Amino acid sequence: ETQVILRAMKKYGLILADNGSPWFINGVPDDRWNNGALTEIKRLKGSDLEAVDSWDMLVAPHSGRVRPEFVPPPAPVVAPAQ
Repeated sequence: ETQVILRAMKKYGLILADNGSPWFINGVPDDRWNNGALTEIKRLKGSDLEAVDSWDMLVAPHSGRVRPEFVPPPAPVVAPAQ
């Protein structure tokens, strides 16, 4: 389960904020996740990450929007296994 989150972070990126406990992950609660397994992410160190300057992607300062040429195509929808 932790690998799923780490792969998503690698593919889609993440916003790292310095305003809470170390490696706190915020999200919507979901009973399908094993919250205990998520603590494995705390093994990460800042040196495990690569910082990306996203300034050139912005439509305007403080807009929170990116220019269309930087928006990745939507991920394909995969039907769950039955």
